[in-house]
Amino acid sequence: MTTIDLNSELAVKRWSRDAYREYVRQSGFKNFMGKNQNSVIHLRSQSKNETGDTINIPLLAKLKGEPKRGSQPIEGNEKGMANYNFRVGIDWVGEGVAVSNSDQFRTVVDLLNSGRSGLVNFMAEITRNDIIDALNSKNGIRDVTGINGYLPASASIRNAWTAANSDRVLFGNTQDNYNPTFSTALANVDTALTKATVQNARMMARTARRIIRPSTVEERNGMSGKGGNIVECYVMFVGAKTFMNLKQDPEVRDDLRYAMDRGNSNPIFRPDDLMIDNIIIREIPEITERCIIRGAGADGKDVEPYYLCGAQAIAYAIGKEATFKTDARDYGHINGVAVRELRGIEKTVFTGPLDESTSQIDHGMLTGYVLA
Repeated sequence: MTTIDLNSELAVKRWSRDAYREYVRQSGFKNFMGKNQNSVIHLRSQSKNETGDTINIPLLAKLKGEPKRGSQPIEGNEKGMANYNFRVGIDWVGEGVAVSNSDQFRTVVDLLNSGRSGLVNFMAEITRNDIIDALNSKNGIRDVTGINGYLPASASIRNAWTAANSDRVLFGNTQDNYNPTFSTALANVDTALTKATVQNARMMARTARRIIRPSTVEERNGMSGKGGNIVECYVMFVGAKTFMNLKQDPEVRDDLRYAMDRGNSNPIFRPDDLMIDNIIIREIPEITERCIIRGAGADGKDVEPYYLCGAQAIAYAIGKEATFKTDARDYGHINGVAVRELRGIEKTVFTGPLDESTSQIDHGMLTGYVLA
């Protein structure tokens, strides 16, 4: 007979928190998540005063204009903060596994451990996929193109998004490729990602109608040989094929060969982040799997998106943190282990009056398209 420790509530709670952190870390996006408005992925938990199936996340835009100087009075001449709410819908996400031969489990934690690997891997995959789908969404509609069984966004949705985000989308390596018809612009894409394209995307982000604010992240070994410093930068998420193409760009190879440390810490020798003009380039292989667009580029070649992200590009709203539960059936012979999280993950967008537009415009990111 299985013996269950009834005084294990605290241990189970601690176990659930550790497992939650593990699957968020495995998603590949953990380093860019945070609870402040300078994080690429802004985490926000539902407050005690909030109820229902949505969570409000305040978005912050970069202040423009000149400061007050000398004897110019500040009082009465303050700038209005471009700070407004973005509503994120939340819903339950979860899965369960069945574990037999339950006599081997002497405590609840033993039983939880039996299903930990499968559930953590599953939730890491779902979290990663949900963030990728949010990055690639258009006007709140998923646009999964690389996997059979998913419906991509309609042509009208894609065209409306392209027209509204003309200063936040780059097709190929030049803005001359732009066309408000999404498919026409894709057909102009005739180059893979290069250092010059990364620099062009950065310039667009910094000069957009409404500037894409850089995020702040903790500097890691491999960027400048230091660690622990907080730096202001953009983050570019790319798929496996785009990352490979970028590392093969002669300019990037020269930078890695001559401008960075030699040995195991040099990204030319290992699959690690790249750094170009203070842009962290992070490979997320599943972007290729989920978002590649077959035959849409010049000469019928495949096209793949990348995402240049600043602060608050993605909103991760948490109604209830992941909890792991156990359940016994068949007279204790079979035990179930399940996980559930109440959450919502969406790309942040803004509409007028700040932009004098009623269209949905991506708040914290620029999307680029290159040959895969």
